[in-house]
Amino acid sequence: MDDTGNDPVSGVIDSIDADLARVLIGPGEDEWFFPLAMLPGGVVEGNVVAFVESEGRYVAEGFAGTRQTENSIEERLSRGINKRRTTEMRLSDLRAAAAREKPVE
Repeated sequence: MDDTGNDPVSGVIDSIDADLARVLIGPGEDEWFFPLAMLPGGVVEGNVVAFVESEGRYVAEGFAGTRQTENSIEERLSRGINKRRTTEMRLSDLRAAAAREKPVE
């Protein structure tokens, strides 16, 4: 527990690459990166974790709410192209997705 008296803020585990997790924290979804060792054990993409601020950094306090135990990749892939980050895609991926979303005449 943190001794600063700050209220916990929630963060969503957006992605995990090797031993590094990308976490979107707070209502502004500020992007932070954490080694998995600094997060609760068994964390997976989509889990919501409580963080407290200490000396200008966030520290994981534990899981917030219900843990999601399934991988969220299926949910992320089912979103429309306008909701995905284009920086994570190749131009050929964009063309293929746009072709699938064209209305049938």
